[in-house]
Amino acid sequence: MPNSLRSAGAAAPVLFVLMIACWVLALHGMMHWIGMQPTPGRESDKMMLQAWSGGWTLVVWILLGGLLVVANAKGVLPSSVGLAAWLVHALSAAAALIAIGIVYDARWHWCIALPVAAPILIGGYVA
Repeated sequence: MPNSLRSAGAAAPVLFVLMIACWVLALHGMMHWIGMQPTPGRESDKMMLQAWSGGWTLVVWILLGGLLVVANAKGVLPSSVGLAAWLVHALSAAAALIAIGIVYDARWHWCIALPVAAPILIGGYVA
């Protein structure tokens, strides 16, 4: 089993740092619209902030996909876990974007846990 830091080269740490930066930007954007009531006459502002958060979240999952590609290419990711990791990656991306869409309603605040926790769990495993 190769040493993961040595065999992954510089691509994995760079992708991981970029993923963390985009994740922080997505969370920062979510803090501005979750639980806030739209100002009368400016309801579209909350929807635009929600769209920006969804965009940053999509970039996070694209970078996570890059991490998985690097890990697969360098042989760092065990082959028995490879298919499951790709399946979890795709399903969690779809679930995170759906969660951001339904969190607009205040009753569903608990759904935000997926876009908050999943990138760190997947990225931490790959790194």
